[in-house]
Amino acid sequence: MRALSIVGPEKLEWVDVPEPHAGLGEVVIRVRNVGICGSDLHLFVGRHPDVRLPVVPGHEFSGDVIEIGPGASHKVGDRVVVEPLVTDGTCFYCRRGEYNRCKNLKFLGNQAPGAFTEKIAVGDRWVYSMPDSMSYEEGAAVEPLAIAVHALKRAGLREGDSVAVVGGGTIGLFVLSAAKAAGASFIGVVEPVDWRAKTAKELGADLVVAPEHAQRIVEETEVGTDISVEAVGKSETAALAVSLTRKGGRTVIAGVFEVPQLQLDPMTLVDNEKEVVGTLGYSWGDFPTAISLIAKGRVDAKRLVSRVLPLERAEEGFRLALSRGQVIKVQLAP
Repeated sequence: MRALSIVGPEKLEWVDVPEPHAGLGEVVIRVRNVGICGSDLHLFVGRHPDVRLPVVPGHEFSGDVIEIGPGASHKVGDRVVVEPLVTDGTCFYCRRGEYNRCKNLKFLGNQAPGAFTEKIAVGDRWVYSMPDSMSYEEGAAVEPLAIAVHALKRAGLREGDSVAVVGGGTIGLFVLSAAKAAGASFIGVVEPVDWRAKTAKELGADLVVAPEHAQRIVEETEVGTDISVEAVGKSETAALAVSLTRKGGRTVIAGVFEVPQLQLDPMTLVDNEKEVVGTLGYSWGDFPTAISLIAKGRVDAKRLVSRVLPLERAEEGFRLALSRGQVIKVQLAP
């Protein structure tokens, strides 16, 4: 069986991989749609901080169960999405139910082979059935929405809170959508690209500004927002996100940083009792929440899927996603 691997910076190659079979507690999924994530773009250009090439990417995917192993609860024909994690299940964090903090955590498509292929075997525990109303495109968007759901959980978002989102890419727009669905009273978005800013406004942002006008968010809320989410991955956008929160506010860092530097004035945190926290992936309840938000029409996932291309045109998809063109989410169809 063939899979598409990133073997070097901006270099894709087809590789032969073993035909997958369902072992104990596993299912085999025929991949229908798989998204190109922002972290995949870091992989493609050879600058992901946590992954070494070569690797078969692909962790945002939906498909059909075509084989089940002993102990699996799903059945052949189920339409599913996958929480793309591999954990040891025995470490300190796994025993506490904090599996996204596993000491030996791997993500499919990063530290383990992903879904840029026709079929993939995964643990049944990480598989979720899709409602009949949900398309494969929407299913492949569950993973990035779950990241946004988890980021807002880390932020401690409560109904009526005000939110600032720095970055209008896929994750930033899903944070906006999830915050709106959760009852945020005000959502301000910082995004320099005009068409992305327009998309944020269409998705319900109360105020969308370029970075040089970001302090309008503070003025609009009088003291700053209750929480902010950084969804870019740069030191300056992280500092900007912190500056937009009120005293006692919390900033969640969700971006992937190619350069491991973060310049923050610690006295800004001390004098204003501000908090800065990280967020990684998802944990218990985040995938079901994301599925429900899409299925009930509270988040318009299809609005963010710009193009669906055959897997054979993956390089074109990467180029589109890296371009300044009007593309938010590119998905591939093996």
